[in-house]
Amino acid sequence: MERLPRGDYAEGNRQAWRALKDAHRAGKTRSIGVSNFQRSDLKNILSTSSVVPHVNQLLVHAGNTPSELMAYCQSKQILVQAYSPIAHGAILGNAEVQSMAGKYGVSVPLCIRYTLQLGTVSLPKTANPDHMRSNAEVDFVISAADMAALRDLRAQDYGELDLFSSTSPHRGRMVPMATAMFRQMSSVLGSLRYQPTLKHVRVYLAGDLVADTTQARLVWEPKRVVPSYAVPEADVLAGLTAAAVPPVAAENPLPLGEGPPILDPSTPFAAHTAGGTSMTVVTDRGRAEHAAFRPSDPDLDGYLVLDFDAFGWLEEDEPIIGHPRDPYSRVDVRRSSRLVRVEHDGVVLAESSRPQVLFESSFPMARFYLPRDDVRVRLTPGTARTTCAYKGHATHYDAAGGDIVLSNIAWSYEEPLSDATQVQGMISFYQERLDLFVDDISVPRPRTPWS
Repeated sequence: MERLPRGDYAEGNRQAWRALKDAHRAGKTRSIGVSNFQRSDLKNILSTSSVVPHVNQLLVHAGNTPSELMAYCQSKQILVQAYSPIAHGAILGNAEVQSMAGKYGVSVPLCIRYTLQLGTVSLPKTANPDHMRSNAEVDFVISAADMAALRDLRAQDYGELDLFSSTSPHRGRMVPMATAMFRQMSSVLGSLRYQPTLKHVRVYLAGDLVADTTQARLVWEPKRVVPSYAVPEADVLAGLTAAAVPPVAAENPLPLGEGPPILDPSTPFAAHTAGGTSMTVVTDRGRAEHAAFRPSDPDLDGYLVLDFDAFGWLEEDEPIIGHPRDPYSRVDVRRSSRLVRVEHDGVVLAESSRPQVLFESSFPMARFYLPRDDVRVRLTPGTARTTCAYKGHATHYDAAGGDIVLSNIAWSYEEPLSDATQVQGMISFYQERLDLFVDDISVPRPRTPWS
């Protein structure tokens, strides 16, 4: 089913989808799908049907990777078929692709393998039997760094062929495209990622030194949003044994803004999303089952990823808490005079024109910290305990007033880390579960792990 090219096609698409759905139910076709459907097109046909397309054929290749749309299809269990994975052949002239093709010893199979590792079904087109055979030579793995480089490509000339529709003003050329950074970061969540660090890292178990290294790497397994430390095995002083029994741990996917579901620290370390071997760490005074992971990715050969919660950590001579800090994340706090009001079912919990506004680079919203004097409900100690690697240990509160009792609805940092000293002792509320107004304008509730 092709997406109609222009005009008001919403009703036409719904009618066509109903016809395909009826044919499928009648046994006249095994599978039904769509082609070039954007997120709005898919939402349109699903608004009147519980039957989702089996496939969505999309133009996917290095230089044109619609990551957000692909993630949406994945969330709906719609298989993406990637047509024209070599961009009509023109992408083979790209200097970066040529350099990478030399590294892997293949060109066309490199482009096909790229689309396969994205989780799509690749649809190269050829009538040449020799090309068919060579197209199937994809029994290799593109490294995470090279996948990211191919995904980041954004400009390439198509010559006489057009990436866009025949009515596009860009006909005949592939133009540079602006990139929203949050979407770009979300697009690589499905990949195994790493970043070397210059810090001196030491790891302890029951007082025994486990590792001492200046060659550590930060590693994000697929779908993880906070990193773990990986250390060279050559710098590990503890004993290592292969886990006799594979670890049993379930993933806990959580929402974060409009991006794909993520795994935060509530998903145990043992729930690995990359290939590798779980290891047990043994010292004279301690033993940590399944606390090390030897990834099978060649870019991390010789490294062990360690469970942060199982050990004590020093970066240089300072202890760290929560998890290793992400070098691409930061916390900013700004004094503000915006009027902030927090309500629950029309009852004002707090109102202030002197908030401190805290911004975290990877979060889809700001947090408002209010003076305690501007909180109108009674706060009593809650039961929740959370730790932020940037802000410190949070003290949670229940809120009570009149007939209202809200458990663990607010928190403060009584002894914050250096990044959050401006909010020390101030109160923030979970706006995911409350009504927030800023300058009398309602702020939509964000989707986060605390929703």
